[in-house]
Amino acid sequence: MFHKVGSMCETKTNSRVGEGVELTRRDLVAGLGGLAAGLIVPDRKLQAQASITGARRFDFHHHFASPRYFKFISDTKGAGYKTWAKDYTVSKDIDAMDKAGVATAFISLTTPGISFGNDAETRALARDLNDFGAKLVSDYKGRFALFAVLPLPNIDASLREIEYAFDTLKAVGAGVITSYEGKYLGDPKFAPILQELNRARRFYIAIPSMRPAVRI
Repeated sequence: MFHKVGSMCETKTNSRVGEGVELTRRDLVAGLGGLAAGLIVPDRKLQAQASITGARRFDFHHHFASPRYFKFISDTKGAGYKTWAKDYTVSKDIDAMDKAGVATAFISLTTPGISFGNDAETRALARDLNDFGAKLVSDYKGRFALFAVLPLPNIDASLREIEYAFDTLKAVGAGVITSYEGKYLGDPKFAPILQELNRARRFYIAIPSMRPAVRI
């Protein structure tokens, strides 16, 4: 689903967390630009396509969902999904990107997220979404990049998913919502996640959610 870059979301660099990395706004913009350029410049076919369609933009706030997740949110009726999920298909998504001049969309999950008190279900949904997102990246070369879904609030499982998503799926960062079990991302509980993202030198995107992030 196409959104204007930067609307209703925050993209963070985890400054002063873990390893004491501190980036300026200029560093952040340069880093995101370099990340996006690195995805598309080596692909001559995509360059030719972009010259035809006029696609030049990078969309860093772009949502996606797998068939399994659509069933999950339809069953849970969680807040948020109705604003974008209706009639969603990948082909319609790409058509919208082309019309908006978007060359590459950085895909992430939106509210209501995947955590509703069943840890096994949460872990399974995160893996399903990440595998589905990685397939989009593979099938549509240069059009998508993945911000991995994490099975928070389970810290250990999220660290394992980060390793899988970055090392195996080649995700470019992580996508999270702003609170889990009534705790915001700045809570010490989430420090290991931010420290690992710092160590891996990856960005994360935080999508606003109602607090607490539980079923209402």
